[in-house]
Amino acid sequence: MEDILRSLLVQFLQKTTKEWLPLFIEFEECMSDRLERPDGKTLCEWLLRAARLHERPVVVIDALDECEDETLKELLEILPCMNDGRFRLFLTSRNEYPIPEVYNTRLKGTFLRSYSIPLEQRSQAVSDDMQIVIANEFQCGRMKRWQGELPQNVESRLLEKADGMFRWVQCQLDRLNQCMKQSEIEMALNTLPRTLNDTYDFILAAVGRKEFGKSVVREALVWLVGASGPLHIEALVEALKIKIGQPIMENKDNGIVDEYGILKVCSSLVSFDEVTKMLTLSHASVKVCVHSARFQCFPQQFPSCTVMLLRNT
Repeated sequence: MEDILRSLLVQFLQKTTKEWLPLFIEFEECMSDRLERPDGKTLCEWLLRAARLHERPVVVIDALDECEDETLKELLEILPCMNDGRFRLFLTSRNEYPIPEVYNTRLKGTFLRSYSIPLEQRSQAVSDDMQIVIANEFQCGRMKRWQGELPQNVESRLLEKADGMFRWVQCQLDRLNQCMKQSEIEMALNTLPRTLNDTYDFILAAVGRKEFGKSVVREALVWLVGASGPLHIEALVEALKIKIGQPIMENKDNGIVDEYGILKVCSSLVSFDEVTKMLTLSHASVKVCVHSARFQCFPQQFPSCTVMLLRNT
């Protein structure tokens, strides 16, 4: 939770044109180690102070439901304290406990004007946004060379099956991008998975049929689940060298030949930042998949190091 507040504080200070340092003499004490690391309450107070440097600041916190349980609890407790009459909060989340309850009992009455907009009631708007994402792939993305009626056919089939799932659409676009023939595209469209879980099953089954790379996918995903945050791709490469029962890491035998091959074999299950070289799971639902029974059957050899990691995440 402190990381979220620190990030918001830094953004407020970076975006202002006003002189702000005299308002935060505590920063100097922090830098000289005379002050302990600020807790959530202190950070919130600083955040409110930084907000006064802006006319009508808007704070966007996306995917509340993807926070760890303890972080979510702390964040939901501190959000009402951010109501100083200046903040405008925009929160997004899936409808999962305890978020709706906290919103109705604490947040809704705290702010002067509060609105809840279920996306189920905005299905047309969601569909329009998906259409833009799909069209962008054909106009300036990976599939811009596809000709004729093919782009329109793909768009209509995906929108028909998407059921409001952006992540599902992205996974299908990733799969379609691998097709090289018209017949392959048609086969992919005729075998679209029904749900996001079915999509992940499909991806894992495809990896399972490959001669190489299965253990890399399994171990990479488990390391990403167990990590406290995104991993640098070089750090993940080093982690994949660890083998239970071996006292040292044998670079020659266990090292990844092509570190960017990890991205290829993990496909839609991971996201990679080209600038920072950081890797993370592509969506919170991937973490759920990794914890599921079906993932524990892929492949059947389940290294004890991955068992240990999953038990502690």
